Amino acid sequence: MVNSLVDVIGRIYVVRVEVKGVEKAQRRLWIGESVKYDTGYRSEYNLPDMLKNPTVPRLTRLMREGSLTTRST
Repeated sequence: MVNSLVDVIGRIYVVRVEVKGVEKAQRRLWIGESVKYDTGYRSEYNLPDMLKNPTVPRLTRLMREGSLTTRST
């Protein structure tokens, strides 16, 4: 089964949101528990149920560091 080979399984979907008075499409990734979909993740951090405008680098940083912000050194 593929599920045992990956660190995250989610459902990506699009919602319409209003930004500064203009309606725009926003992509979201659902990784929290779901009755309808097989979703979840393997990370030592507690992640949010949903990630707005997901990208692979953002998701990877979130899973490895528990934060979406970059650290400055």
